[in-house]
Amino acid sequence: MTADSGIVLFGDSYGIPVLLEAVPDPVACVYDPRRKDMDEWALGYLHHLKALPHPSKKFRAEFTAQLSALKPKLGVIFSYSRILWPELLQLFPLGVANLHGGRLPEYRGANVLQWAIISGESSTAMTIHYVDEGIDTGPVIDELSVPIGFDDTALTIRQKLGECAKQLLRKWIPELKNGKVKALAQSDIIQMRHNQAKVWPRRTPEAGLIDWSKSDKQIRDLVRALVEPWPNAFYIDGSGNKVFVDRVLSLEEIAELRRSRRP
Repeated sequence: MTADSGIVLFGDSYGIPVLLEAVPDPVACVYDPRRKDMDEWALGYLHHLKALPHPSKKFRAEFTAQLSALKPKLGVIFSYSRILWPELLQLFPLGVANLHGGRLPEYRGANVLQWAIISGESSTAMTIHYVDEGIDTGPVIDELSVPIGFDDTALTIRQKLGECAKQLLRKWIPELKNGKVKALAQSDIIQMRHNQAKVWPRRTPEAGLIDWSKSDKQIRDLVRALVEPWPNAFYIDGSGNKVFVDRVLSLEEIAELRRSRRP
């Protein structure tokens, strides 16, 4: 693949290295400068590439013109939390494909890896789909299922999803860069699975507060969904202090902790 591939990558310090394994010569990489240390990371890791920070709303037109000058053909996104506006999407005649770490349409939105574990799911998926103007609502190209084991954490599942992302990229990049491929509308998927679409909200550190009205398993699921590098689950002790749970507890340990909190 040559530097005139016309492919633009969108991602962060986790997503872009994965993308570059399948797309070695993009015309540009776009990153989110709001992420911690991203400007410094981009300066070092992407020094040999054209690296563009995602603009504030005020500078969208200028950014769109800058990207247009590169004659982009295909956009590819992985681990990118910003929304692409309509004028930007229109720059890509081959469309924009997103790698989404959750099953669609059941797990649209933010932090879906954590939400799948917290919800007690036995599996999740890495999904590749076309981007439209909605939030994770575009037609689905393909997906790879990822089992969630009893001892899996958000970190181990992210590793599995990353490997699936690489598989999907190797399979689909050659097809995507040669033209639009067949994709299934999410409304058709809803009919086939007899499920409903759901958009999950972005999690905050405060959402890690343990609710002791939940079952021991539900509490354990929360804890393992919030391992480092994410903010840990926590509870308030008898003195009113936050106590962070920095490792996955067994069901027995959670039951004992519950008993120790009783007056």
